[in-house]
This record gives sequence, structure tokens and C-alpha cells, in this order.
Amino acid sequence: MTDYEITRYRPELRPGLLALRRHLFPGDDERRIESYFQWKHEDNPYSAGPIAHVALSGGEVVGARAFQGARWRLGNEGATADWLNACDLIVHPAHRGKGLYHLLMRHALADLAARGHGCTLNWSANPVNFGASLRSGWRLVLPYATWWLEAAGVRRARRLAGRLGRWPVAWRVGRAAYRMVIHQGFGALDAAWSRHSPVVSLRLERDPRPDAMGELVDAGGSPLVHHVRDATYYRWRFRNPRSDYRFVYWIESRLEGFVVLQVARGARSADLRIVDWEASRPDILEGMLSRLVRAGGYDSLSIWTATLPGAFLEVLHREGFVPRDETRGDLDYQPGLMAIGPGGSDLHSATAADSSLLRDPARWRLRMAYSDAY
Repeated sequence: MTDYEITRYRPELRPGLLALRRHLFPGDDERRIESYFQWKHEDNPYSAGPIAHVALSGGEVVGARAFQGARWRLGNEGATADWLNACDLIVHPAHRGKGLYHLLMRHALADLAARGHGCTLNWSANPVNFGASLRSGWRLVLPYATWWLEAAGVRRARRLAGRLGRWPVAWRVGRAAYRMVIHQGFGALDAAWSRHSPVVSLRLERDPRPDAMGELVDAGGSPLVHHVRDATYYRWRFRNPRSDYRFVYWIESRLEGFVVLQVARGARSADLRIVDWEASRPDILEGMLSRLVRAGGYDSLSIWTATLPGAFLEVLHREGFVPRDETRGDLDYQPGLMAIGPGGSDLHSATAADSSLLRDPARWRLRMAYSDAY
């Protein structure tokens, strides 16, 4: 059995950790891998530096588990909590299947608890590690309940490709037809928006407006748990080098609403995600969504609906959005927000306030932007 040394991240381990991260993002070049690490962990305004634990074998970095700094507002009374987001789990292919995942997690959670960190969140469990996470003490707070809208042309091409895929040679025709109708990134949306009849109050822009966005969020207030979304957060959040963003703004005498769209940088499709939004009035949010749907220039639009009010679900339904099956064939798998108590304990072991919040789905207000995946 291989002997591993589990240790906290130290600056001298940075080159080895960056080299290991190539297995997490095999399509990225070294520059993007490094810039993503710097943005997420070194420039993060909610931590003094990278929070990670690494596994060493013979002095070489062969595994790592990182934690992203995050600050949560616990309602509209000003109280906050710094709950870390577990992320970036990497094990070198030569060391997989040896229990290193569990070894890393046990050591990391115990060490974080000893350093005063409380509960830990996880936004990215996949079908491979979802069951293992539940068995090791993580609890599902609530599923994301994704709804999506697929462009009609893409839907028809996908169905054609599916039918032709059952026949020799013909599958090539179906695949070619599908490739002909899909878009890439935000190019089609930018063009479609400029062609669409203008609405004076609406703008599509490439850059965030951190101060105005933070002021709008603060003016709205909310008794629900949500990430702190102030100017500091917005200046940092949308510099993610692995994503591209567009910002739909509703402007009257000042900013009254925004919708943030995301797509993976370099993606070969225009599967756009609505990762954040805010509006001073319900009709403004409905107006921004309607303009997006009518403009086109996307292959699909998706949004988390778990904590949306019923009235807005009705709007989504009217615009053609439908629930998306994300079980990937595993009916036990539910993508969603997960949490674990201090040191890997059950959530009952958290403070009374934390336990109450993390065990009650009705207390949350979810956004895709809270997850490191977007």
C-alpha cells in the first residue's frame, strides 16, 4: 500500500499543484490553469490565500482538495457566516482507487475544524462521488431543480441525430446536421440582440457594473440565506478565466434589474446559463427574460429554480422552460447543494443557528453564481 503524506498547501507546493490540475482541466493550457487558480484562490476576497490540502507521494503532489472562500448573508439583519465551498478535488490517475479521496477529505475537514472553520458546503457533487459523499457524512440541503429552454432548431436537429444514430453511416449525416445549427459562445446572442427591435431601458453588455449591481441587491434585501453580493464580490466573481459572461441591464434613472449569463470559454455550443439576477420589480425580471427568449442566439437557456417564487415559475413555464432531467440515468443522484458539519461531523453537531439554516431548504436563495462551476 502506498504511503501518503497529507499536508496543508504551502507556496512551495504551487508548481506541483498546478501540474496536477492538468488532470482536472485537460483541455486548458498552462496559462489558463494558473490564471484560474490565481483568480479562485489567491485573489479571492474571502480568504487570505489558498485553502487546500495536498497528498504527497515520494515528495510529488499526487492529490489535492481545495476550498474556496465564501461569505454568506444570513437574512437581512446583517449577520454573515464564512462557510467554505469544497472544490477542485484532484487525484493523479496513477493513484486513483487507493482511498486517497477519503483520506484527503478526513484530514482536510479535521484540520479546518481545528483552525476554527465551521460547516462546509459543496456545490459540485457528480454521479461518481455523490453516493460516496452521502456515506461519508455530507447531507443534501436541496436539489437545484434545473429548468431549461432548448432552441427549436437545435431540438429538431438533436432528435434527427438521435434517430439516424441507430443506422450505419447515417449517423454522420445526423451529426453534421446538428453541428450546422448549433452556435458557439455568445457570438450569435450578440448579433441577435443588435438585430432585435431595441428597448430603450434594456442593454446587453460584456462587463459587470459592480457598484450599481451591489446597490440593487442591497436595496432589495432578503430574509433568505444568500452569498454576499456587494461591489467587492461582483468585481471579483466575473473575472473567472474559464467562463465568458454577458450582462443584461434594465436601466431607468438608475439600474433597476440585471441578468447574468454564462457560457464556458471555448465551448462549441451556446448553452447559456442564467447564473445571477436581481430586479426591483417582478415585471422587470419578466421583461428581461422575455427579451432574452425572443432575441434568440442561444442553443439553450438554463436556470436553477429550487428557490424561485411560484409566480416566476409560471413565467418560465409560459416562456417554454421545462424541468431538465439531470440524473444521468442514476435515479439516486440529485445534483444540489450539500453540506457537512465541522470536522466532518453531522450537521446536528453544528451550532444551533447553522444547523437550522443548513437543514431547512426553505431558508435558502440559490444562484448558479454561488458555485465554482460557472
